[in-house]
Amino acid sequence: MVFYNVLVEKAIAKKKELDLDTTQLAARAGLSEDIISDFENGSTKISVESFLKTLDALNIALSASSF
Repeated sequence: MVFYNVLVEKAIAKKKELDLDTTQLAARAGLSEDIISDFENGSTKISVESFLKTLDALNIALSASSF
C-alpha cells in the first residue's frame, strides 16, 4: 500500500509540474476523467492497467528510484 501511495503522490506532483488539469491527463492516458479523479483523491483504487496508463502519461517509470 505504501508503494501505491508514494506513486500517487509522485503522479499528483508531476501533474502539477506539467500544469495539466484532470481533463488533459485523462486524454493523455486514454482514460475517463472519473478514473483520474479517483486516482488523485484516493477514494477508490483504480485498476492496475489504469494505474500504469496514468503513470505512463506522466512519464513516470516504475523503478527502485520510484520510492
